[in-house]
Amino acid sequence: MNDLVPGIRIEGEVNYAGQNIYAPNVDTTWLRKQIGMVFQKPNPFPMSIYDNVAYGPRTHGIRSRAKLDEIVEKSLRGAAIWDEVKDRLKKSALGLSGGQQQRLCIARALAVKPDMLLMDEATSALDPISTSKIEDLATELKTEYTIIMVTHNMQQAARISDQTAFFLLGDLVEFGRTETLFSTPTDKRVTAVAENAAYILSTLGYPERTAELARIAGYLHDIGNLVNRVDHSQSGAVMAFRILDNMDCDPEEIATIVTAIGNHDEGTGVPVNAVAAALILADKSDVRRSRVRNRDMATFDIHDRVNYSVKKSQLKINEEHTLIKLLKLSVDEVRLLSWTISRSSWGGCSSVARRRRRWACSSS
Repeated sequence: MNDLVPGIRIEGEVNYAGQNIYAPNVDTTWLRKQIGMVFQKPNPFPMSIYDNVAYGPRTHGIRSRAKLDEIVEKSLRGAAIWDEVKDRLKKSALGLSGGQQQRLCIARALAVKPDMLLMDEATSALDPISTSKIEDLATELKTEYTIIMVTHNMQQAARISDQTAFFLLGDLVEFGRTETLFSTPTDKRVTAVAENAAYILSTLGYPERTAELARIAGYLHDIGNLVNRVDHSQSGAVMAFRILDNMDCDPEEIATIVTAIGNHDEGTGVPVNAVAAALILADKSDVRRSRVRNRDMATFDIHDRVNYSVKKSQLKINEEHTLIKLLKLSVDEVRLLSWTISRSSWGGCSSVARRRRRWACSSS
């Protein structure tokens, strides 16, 4: 399909059944039989419900009316829509509701008996009831097909997937069993802020549950970037509230977490509680080259330059618990920044004050 996009350029390979699907000698008709596709927006053909499902089998040479009838019924049953359309198969598919159209598209994909089904945010344009039906259908179909679903809904991924891959700006961050990835992720890009926030509070003697709330806030703190970098702390707080509320978390703990997330950005936030203060410090200690998304060094801003220069960063608290050595950086021939914040600035964690910045020259 990308071949029709003006100026399209494809690099690398995508291999299926030992073949690069972008190779010029690949039979696209064969490929589309092996891999079914369901798009974000339902796209039934402007023809009858019957002809929509029979289109693929006819393309592959099936002409027998009895065989086509069998395939159409089996596919519509497989997509859990047969009972809703069996009496109007000759009517236009465009007259169906959005949810019905999406299930029809799934039936159309199943009609050619694919090995794999790709679902590109297949429920994002649907109402909650239709979304639930598609999720139930996917859960049933995964016993017979390999299904790869793209979703921005973390709860949906947790509900219906066996394995989850987490991508960030095009890079694969982590892949594993769903329950493991959501409960105990291992990639530093996912866990660094969460673990540092919990470390700060645990080391300073806060209750273990408070440290755990800081860990949760650290894990969710940048979720708002899914919407936009601008005001991402506020949008992230709203998103985190919905997630935690749907999980029936304690309301007081939800309030602590979302206020910390909503106040973690240095431009607008303030450390309104211990969790918020720990989150701010942990977030600012997360300095590393892998955070730089801009590939053009000539256009680096100050954040890009600092992150790109850092080879290693550590957050440590001294033995007396009077100083948090916020950043101890190992850098490539640039200034070494060490922020220290006195314990007295916590004062019930109502403010982060009395900052001292020490600059020293260092090279690796």
